[in-house]
Amino acid sequence: MVRKRLTTEPIRRRGAVGRVEVRRLRAGILLLGASLGFNTQAVVGFSEAISGQRWRRCGGFDLEQVVTELARIGGRMRRDKEAQLRAR
Repeated sequence: MVRKRLTTEPIRRRGAVGRVEVRRLRAGILLLGASLGFNTQAVVGFSEAISGQRWRRCGGFDLEQVVTELARIGGRMRRDKEAQLRAR
């Protein structure tokens, strides 16, 4: 019996899908934090406080929680800014 590979990806890369997702989440979190006015160190510290883990040990679920919290902060900041503009 001859085994054929069904994918053109190298074997070592097929198992890294979760890591790719985590890298994308981390990059997105840093961009989201920067758009809210936070520097990288503040975003990493915030992420560690929310997840309870070191930045490099955060998995997909942990990072999704961080995204949720940053989105809440962004929503509050937007609402506060809108309220200030209406008050003028």
